[in-house]
Amino acid sequence: MICTPCSILSNWSNLWNVNFNPAKTKVLTIFKPHSSHPVLTFNNINVSETDSYKYLGLIFHRTLSWHHHILSIKQKTTLRLNRIKQLSHLVPRKVFYALYVSCVLPILDYGNVIFANCSTSDSSLLENIHTKAAN
Repeated sequence: MICTPCSILSNWSNLWNVNFNPAKTKVLTIFKPHSSHPVLTFNNINVSETDSYKYLGLIFHRTLSWHHHILSIKQKTTLRLNRIKQLSHLVPRKVFYALYVSCVLPILDYGNVIFANCSTSDSSLLENIHTKAAN
């Protein structure tokens, strides 16, 4: 019998009566662009492959780049900043600042230590969000 990670996991799940659903499982393989790898199966069902996966609020990509995560941050913060901007002429600047600190800044700060080594262009995207909010 060949011991693969999936067979080990399958044996463990049978031993401890834990049911896994291979249809809800994704494989994120980190590899060089032209390398090949075997198709993973679990309980005789092929596990689907994905290029990126969101885990604990961070988007991991197979290339180990933070570009997709930072684009997601840009999309979320731009939407929230636009909503806050609509209120800017109705509320004092102090309220506008409080909305920024409570609704936008947490998105920018969450996990920033992890993706601090992002590319210069991605770092510029994040800096532009702060600049837009400051204006």
